[in-house]
Amino acid sequence: MTSVHRIVGDSPVLSAVKALWRAHSDTLGFFPEGAFADYAARGQIAVALDDRQHCLGYLLHRVASDRAIIVHLCVSPESRGTGVARLLVDDLSSATRHLRGIGLRCRRDYDASSFWPRLGFVAVHEQPGRGHVPAQLTFWWLDHGHPTLFSPRTASMGPSLRVALDANVFFDLVDSERAHAPESRALEADWLSNLMELCVTAELYNEIERNPDTRTRSWNRHQLERFTILHASVANFERLHGEIRSVFPEKLNLRSEADLRQLAHAVAEDAGFFVTRDDYLLSFEDEIYQRC
Repeated sequence: MTSVHRIVGDSPVLSAVKALWRAHSDTLGFFPEGAFADYAARGQIAVALDDRQHCLGYLLHRVASDRAIIVHLCVSPESRGTGVARLLVDDLSSATRHLRGIGLRCRRDYDASSFWPRLGFVAVHEQPGRGHVPAQLTFWWLDHGHPTLFSPRTASMGPSLRVALDANVFFDLVDSERAHAPESRALEADWLSNLMELCVTAELYNEIERNPDTRTRSWNRHQLERFTILHASVANFERLHGEIRSVFPEKLNLRSEADLRQLAHAVAEDAGFFVTRDDYLLSFEDEIYQRC
């Protein structure tokens, strides 16, 4: 059985953490060995241990103002895919619930970019890296649900009927050249503005992140400001995602998995409708409706 513990002071587990970092320093980057002791002294290194007290992975974080920042999340190769990363992130989320959320930066060209959405993170913005080899860094965010003055518009600010948009419908609304844009833009008719509130889910940040063009990603993120963003709490999202996921076959492609996450956010935030033209998703609409 795997358990998560905080390293305290000069714990003997610290040497195993350093060994894991050294083995994967090509992606984790340079980190002074003395800094490990500093983070441990502050209780900011969590380790996942098996029954024999072997280190399966570790998470090292810092606190910046009102957020926690993941510096390292590293799982041994033989333990990947077993839920160790989720245990470590859940532990950090519980320990920092008083903060706004958890953030991290990760290179777009790293495999982990397809991994963070599965832990509930969304890709909110990006910036150029400072290394010798130019690389784009994506900032991933896991929100703890605390409202702030600078939060995106909340669903309570608009009409009572919330309509959540699938990614393709959103892209139609922000790009008039797309084939289905005229049909989708019927949703923006003046007579509908007082009847319903057009919403998108936080998962849309991750859909935008998949576009290889930097300028298009920037434009689409800017267009999100036009819509209410639905971002469910982690607990609500995971519960509803599990219910919806059980309707579908065991294996799904990346696009369908993203659609399911959008649905879970929409249902968790009480959206009355989810607008999509995805035939595969629509083929399950009756069962999804019954479940949710």
